[in-house]
Amino acid sequence: MLTIGICDDCKQDRDFIEDEVMKVLFDVDEIRIERYSSGQELVEAIQNDEFHCNLLFLDIFMEPVDGMETARLIRNNQLDVDIIFVTKSTKHVYRGYTYKAFSYILKDTMHEDLKFEIQRYIQELMNTEECLNITSDGVQRRVPISLIEYVESNARKLTLHLNSEDISFYAKMGDIEPVLAERGFIRVHQSFMLRISRINCLSKDSVMLGDKKIPVSRKYYGHLREIFQNQ
Repeated sequence: MLTIGICDDCKQDRDFIEDEVMKVLFDVDEIRIERYSSGQELVEAIQNDEFHCNLLFLDIFMEPVDGMETARLIRNNQLDVDIIFVTKSTKHVYRGYTYKAFSYILKDTMHEDLKFEIQRYIQELMNTEECLNITSDGVQRRVPISLIEYVESNARKLTLHLNSEDISFYAKMGDIEPVLAERGFIRVHQSFMLRISRINCLSKDSVMLGDKKIPVSRKYYGHLREIFQNQ
């Protein structure tokens, strides 16, 4: 699932962006739109671990928390989201790119530019996104590795836990462990492998990924603690 956030204090602009997104991406199987009427609302979603967007359209001139402050918080929290700034002025264009903006759209030309930037984003996503090729329930799927939070093994099945869904398929942890280990994942238990950057709390027998508690075995604890402390 591709989750797209729209953060703008103007309802008319939020509605227009959402309409354009749905028009351009009408043939994409699963899309979810998250709307935020202010930077403060988005910041609260981040603080409550409720922000899980892949792409964010972010207005800059908002009160009391503007788009630049919101983008700074996103990057300080190491959230994996692409940002397209949508604003009425070129004043902050260069500062915007310090927050790794994918693009910068002026509202005066939004009718012409928005469609192009959405298409460009999807094309780059298709060209660069690393995926696991699996067969789930008889259907072949390409699951973007960037969306996986942790992997769980149960008998002969693996379950990929994404921020929006769980996908199960027949395989062994050893089949995908080498691939994921090179992309920011670590084994913490015979039955669990997880994304290191998502760990927010570690104890001797478990880790917390947001509000999810994952068991840690003695075999992996020492190595995990060393990596967690050096993040």
